[in-house]
Amino acid sequence: MTAPTVEPGRIPGMRTAAATVFVATAEGLAVVDTIAVERAINGERKGWSLTADEARIVADLLLTRGLPPTTASVRAGVNWATLCEWFPGVVAPAAEGSARSGGRRRPDRSPVKCGTRRGYDRHKRRKERVCERCRAAYALAYRYYRTHGTYIGAPELTDADLVVAA
Repeated sequence: MTAPTVEPGRIPGMRTAAATVFVATAEGLAVVDTIAVERAINGERKGWSLTADEARIVADLLLTRGLPPTTASVRAGVNWATLCEWFPGVVAPAAEGSARSGGRRRPDRSPVKCGTRRGYDRHKRRKERVCERCRAAYALAYRYYRTHGTYIGAPELTDADLVVAA
């Protein structure tokens, strides 16, 4: 009997006679799709996801074959924290200084002042009565917007503009 041949550059997955197998784990029986596991091992997992048991098997097979944990994480479709939880001796958690801060960073903004377009927006958002300075500033900015199609570069309201408007 000869061993089955494997295409060059491919990593062989689980060798079984069936496409779906039952695997005994500490939590109980797990149903594993061996075709999905082999495709994920070879980086062909696009647009579909693995079950948790299949992802763990994929990560284990990749790590035992010497692939870096980042590759195992991407191909198994799990995040780094899950990989560290599953394989604490193999995968080390990221250094504290290299971790990203949570959430999207907002640009630094100065406090909103009355007499600006942002002041007008704040009044509207808070459902307050809009003051005259903010109303005039919004009119000036909106006039610029109608001409240029953007608020970027719109002129700011000055005290001289307010006197002319009155």
